[in-house]
Amino acid sequence: MKNDFAKAYENHILALNLLDITPDLSNNELVRSELLIEVANDLAKLDGKDQAAKNYKEVLEILKGKEQNPRALGLLERASKGLKELN
Repeated sequence: MKNDFAKAYENHILALNLLDITPDLSNNELVRSELLIEVANDLAKLDGKDQAAKNYKEVLEILKGKEQNPRALGLLERASKGLKELN
């Protein structure tokens, strides 16, 4: 099962890297936040809790003040829940 999370982690990191090099998407906060949450979820299952916490906190920072957007609100809730589950 841990191998499944490692593979998912690799795929999510690849997507995050592609996002960084794709000019039209590089500033898309919602896509970036979604991927950061997925990577954090993978890391939490792979004993990378410190980096997972950093990713969740980064999402909270990226989307701060954007709670009026329903998708952003959902991502903020997921990041907050993930951070609480780490503690």
